Amino acid sequence: MTDRSHSLTLVDTYKRNGVHLAGQSEPGQDAPMRSPFYIQNLTKDMDHWISQGWVPANSRDHILDHVQSQKSGRNVGNLLAMLGVVLLGFAAISFVAANWADMGKLLRVGLILGAMWAAYGISAIALHRKVSAYAQSFGLLGAALFGAAIMLIAQTFNIQAHYPDGVLIWCLGALATAWVLPSRAVLIFSALLAGLWMQMSFFGDIPTHLQNWLYPLLATIIGWSARRMRSAATMNILSISLLLFIPFMLIHYFGEDSFETFQVFPVIAGCYIIVALLASYASSRHWFGSSVFTGWMALGALVIGFVQQFALGDVDPALSGHYNYVFGWLSGAIWALIAVLALVLVRINTIQRGLAIGIVAGSGLLLFSPYLMQLIGELPVQLIHGAAFFALSVALLIRGMNTHSRSLMWIGGVGFTAQANYVYFETFKDLLSTSLFFLIGGVLLLGLSVLALRLNKQLSKEREL
Repeated sequence: MTDRSHSLTLVDTYKRNGVHLAGQSEPGQDAPMRSPFYIQNLTKDMDHWISQGWVPANSRDHILDHVQSQKSGRNVGNLLAMLGVVLLGFAAISFVAANWADMGKLLRVGLILGAMWAAYGISAIALHRKVSAYAQSFGLLGAALFGAAIMLIAQTFNIQAHYPDGVLIWCLGALATAWVLPSRAVLIFSALLAGLWMQMSFFGDIPTHLQNWLYPLLATIIGWSARRMRSAATMNILSISLLLFIPFMLIHYFGEDSFETFQVFPVIAGCYIIVALLASYASSRHWFGSSVFTGWMALGALVIGFVQQFALGDVDPALSGHYNYVFGWLSGAIWALIAVLALVLVRINTIQRGLAIGIVAGSGLLLFSPYLMQLIGELPVQLIHGAAFFALSVALLIRGMNTHSRSLMWIGGVGFTAQANYVYFETFKDLLSTSLFFLIGGVLLLGLSVLALRLNKQLSKEREL
């Protein structure tokens, strides 16, 4: 095989896994922005691939020369074009606002609609001439002016309607623009509008069940589009929106004043864990963006697990009432689903058995901690909760190292540090107890490190065999 064929094979492998070398992009899409450390990281990876025999040594210089020859001027041009159309959008809206009183209704609407169609027209011409930067920039401007036109028409003609519907129509228009171009920038904009509409629909004047359940369908369509366009930023926005959607749904269906904080927090965290497990399965099947959902959901569950320690101190010893009963059954159903998903993921070799046991045990402690306090008291539950939080943080660290996920490693490390500080300030007041605590913690971590090193050696031997 020639050097060129080796290089093409490497690039083809990158593309199948959703990664592009600098200067490579899908047809009709904007080239991804190159990281400042891209060349340095690629050089290190190239040396490792050569040492493993995956890439011939004489292909190294050819690949690096090709990557270094790709100038970043196109990315700079895209950025300047985006900034330019943002200023044009502000100029159009500011002009109409400044002359609002002197304009008639038809003139106001005509100016906004004319500017919108002019932006779409320039985008179409640029797309026809294959000038991607201007096509996407003016497409984004057209999508922004489309929303301004909706709001202006509603205000000018005093159209009475459920006001979040205008944002929904705006989102659908931006999504259609993203499909036609196609454009990651406009797709990101539509994802932001979808999240805004979701929040407005919950807290608007006329929230309905249909609108609340319409967001998952809309998010699925946007997520499918993000997978086709390889837009990681869109996946991050959808993940953050899902972090908000789950508690909003609980508040909507149970009522804001119908439950205590210590009851609803574990249920929300349990839902996050379920989504994280489903995303882990998708990640094992190489679905684009699934690891993003895993990281955000793990972060959400970890934050709630940490905050739950403060809420446990306010628990009423006499738990009673209909909503306590409902949340108890709901916690049990969520825990059973987590256990089933963890078992399935172990069977298909997606996660290790030890990690699955830790997830099931930790989620069980989190979900049932308010009810365990009736049986064994507050202090034992807080101690068990803290130990489980430490174990979960370490498990995330190990999982991040095994899957080369920096986000999971950061989440686990920050969680472990936050819990150590909480234990220090809440439990161990005097210097002797503090030193004993850190001594025990250090010994445990060293023991875990020895165990991890042995497991890595064993896995390396199995791979060699």
